[in-house]
Amino acid sequence: MDDARRMSNSAWATSSRLITGLLLYTGLGWLVSLWVGHRALLMAIGAIVGLALSYYLVFASLKHEEREDRKRQEQVDA
Repeated sequence: MDDARRMSNSAWATSSRLITGLLLYTGLGWLVSLWVGHRALLMAIGAIVGLALSYYLVFASLKHEEREDRKRQEQVDA
C-alpha cells in the first residue's frame, strides 16, 4: 500500500510540475511581450523554457526518490 501511495504522489507531483512550469513561463513570456512586443515569439520561448525547467525538476526529483528508495532498501536488508 505504501508503494502505491508513493507512486500516486509522484505522478501528481510530476504532472503538476509540468503544468505549472508551462503556465508560469508562458505567462511570463506574455507579460514580457506586452512590454517588448512580439507576443507569439516570447510566449513560445516562455513555454519552451518552462517545459525544460519542469523536466529538469521532474528528473531531479526522480533521482532523489531513487536515492531514498536505495536507503530504505539498505535499512530493510540490514
